[in-house]
Order: sequence, then C-alpha cells, then structure tokens
Amino acid sequence: MMSLKLLFSYLDNREAASLVWLAVFALWVCSMREIRESLIQVLRSFLEWKVSTPLVLMGLYVVGMVAGLRAVGLWDQSRLKITLLWYLTALPVFFNAVTDEGFSLRKAAAETIKIAVLLDFLMNLHVLSFPLEMILIPFATLIGVMLAVAEMKPEFASVRKPLGTIMAILGFGLFAFVCYRIRADFGKFATLGTLLELLLPIVLALLFLPFVYAMALVARYEMAFTRLKFFVKDPELQGFATSRIILACHLDLRAVTLLSKSLYKMNLQSREAILKSLRQFAILTAGPQG
Repeated sequence: MMSLKLLFSYLDNREAASLVWLAVFALWVCSMREIRESLIQVLRSFLEWKVSTPLVLMGLYVVGMVAGLRAVGLWDQSRLKITLLWYLTALPVFFNAVTDEGFSLRKAAAETIKIAVLLDFLMNLHVLSFPLEMILIPFATLIGVMLAVAEMKPEFASVRKPLGTIMAILGFGLFAFVCYRIRADFGKFATLGTLLELLLPIVLALLFLPFVYAMALVARYEMAFTRLKFFVKDPELQGFATSRIILACHLDLRAVTLLSKSLYKMNLQSREAILKSLRQFAILTAGPQG
C-alpha cells in the first residue's frame, strides 16, 4: 500500500487517472482468453529479428537524439517522462513507414508533427481534479477511437461529422480553459523551461524523420530485391540487377517503391535487357517527386 502511495505521489491527477484506466483495461484484456492468446502471439512476433532489429535501431537512434539534445542544453532528466511518451506515440509512424508501400516522407512528417502537437497539448494542459480527469480521459479516448474507426470504415461515414464536432467542442473547451489558466498565472507559464517543454516533442519529431526515411528506404529495397529473385534466377545476374537498381534509384524512396512494383513488367533475362528496362523506367517515372 505504501509503495502505491509513493508512486501516486510522483504523478499528477491526469497521470494517476490514466494509470488507473490502463490498469482496468489490462485486467479486462487479461480476463478474456482469446485476447490473451492473441497478445502472446504478438509478443512472440516482436522477438523475431525482422521486428526486433528495427526496434533496437530505433531505440539507439532515439538515445542518440536525446544525448545530442542534452549536450546542447535542450534536454535533462525532468523531460524523461514526455520523451518516453513521445517514443511510444512515434512507434506507429515507424511501423507504418517500414510496412506500408504507400508511405511518403510528407505524410510521415504530417503524422509525426500532429502526434507531437497532440502530445504537447495533453501533457501541458492544466491538470484538472482527479474525479474530472477520471471522466475526461475515457470519454476523450472513446470519442477518438470511434472517430478513427469511422475514418477507416466507409459504412460509418454518417457519424464522422457528429464525432468530429464533439471532438472539436471538447478541444476548443479545453483550449479556452488552458488560456484562462495561463492568463491567471502567466508568470509561471512564461519561462524558458516551459518553452523547452512545449518544443521538445516537436524537436524530437523533426529529428526522428531522417531515421524513419532511412528505415523505409531499407525496407523498400529489401522488398524489391526479394521480388527480384522470383524473376532472375541466376545469382550473378541477380547481383548485377541489384547493383544497377541501387544506381538507378539511389536514395529516392518513391523510385524504389515504383520499381519494386514494376519488376514483373520488365525484361530481366540479360544484362543488356536489365539496362534497357531501367532506362525505360527512368524515363517513365521522371517528374515531380511525391
């Protein structure tokens, strides 16, 4: 009991309420056998090297980012909590970059910045009383999940606008409340520490984008070379085609993605045919980069 009291003494009302609801959710999930078995399968998949290796690399990259920010005075241990939360929210963007062939840097940048701003808003929003936080967190989460499902499912299109209106009202209401609290205690808000706290998730997001792009590029090249093996059986010719594909695409993610999808149309049965196919591909795909 004392340990729980000690834990809650380090948390504000929003964090404590979030922890309570997470515990309730975890108990509910563990009570259902089918979900338990699915979670075990998910955990096992994370142990496979194709999944664990990118995660380890991401962790090392983030550690390097934090070390760099600390070296220039933009990070200290007091910002560990928001950094860890940002890391968890950045994971879906990272997995999407690695797995979705429709990924683009522009889309990733928009998603990453949007998540950073939302995290900023939630973390720096004036904390309400514990009972109000216990009501606000599940309500906002429920509306957010329902809106996300409605965006993905065409059959739920009719409820998008009402749900969006509810979220907008909630957001504007909370924003107005924050503005009121800032005006009431502007001296406490207008500090360098508060500014750094507000900027940190956005800075982390911007520094994270080069890594996301690099991992997406590696994943697309791996996909292209895997498909190449189905069309080119000769190992020597495979090596030639691989090197020429790299020379043709370089660091252009869009070009690698399009080439990977176009391999089945190409004549890849000789060196001359490969060179000719890649020249034709370069002509067809020349234009503005998306």
